[in-house]
Amino acid sequence: MKATEPMLRALVAAKWIDEKTCEELIAAYWFLRDVEHRIQMVRDEQAHVLPTTEAELKRIAYMMGFADTAAFSSELSRVLKTVEKRYARLFEQEAGLSTESGNLVFTGQNDDPDTLETLKKLGFQRPQDISRTIRTWHYGRYRATQSVEARERLTELTPGLLRVFGQGKRADEALLRFDSFSPACRPASSCSRCSATIPACSR
Repeated sequence: MKATEPMLRALVAAKWIDEKTCEELIAAYWFLRDVEHRIQMVRDEQAHVLPTTEAELKRIAYMMGFADTAAFSSELSRVLKTVEKRYARLFEQEAGLSTESGNLVFTGQNDDPDTLETLKKLGFQRPQDISRTIRTWHYGRYRATQSVEARERLTELTPGLLRVFGQGKRADEALLRFDSFSPACRPASSCSRCSATIPACSR
């Protein structure tokens, strides 16, 4: 968690995001972390969901420095919308990779012929193995991809992951090495957190 802010600043240095996006995401991160801490203080447990009772919501609002729950809810909604907007912009280009390079379909029991061709174009020598591996991710083979939200995030990230791995000299080996790491990702971890291991896998 402590690495989130340095990582965002590193993305600015690498020109993946601009300074404004970085500052907005950092501010949102610390605001949401504070909310999480207040929830846990009120519930006296490792909870991550806002309470439903007005009394508990008021306590959290007051602890966050707001005059009432309406003001707190308004700011929380604004922060969440900011994160959603920035996230969508970051992945606009990645979402278009499927149409630019070809089909990327990982549903069904059998390999999609067009997907195998796309994987070859991306730099993979063993497209059948890669296709089979990615299908297991979408089927929830690992705990980290067993929730609907995690699989939706995986669908968004997969084109970008394949592009990055495909640029390496040993694309197939790198992706399969990444796959061997995946079981260590806990359900609470996002797929994007697992994707942070790509540099090490590509060596």
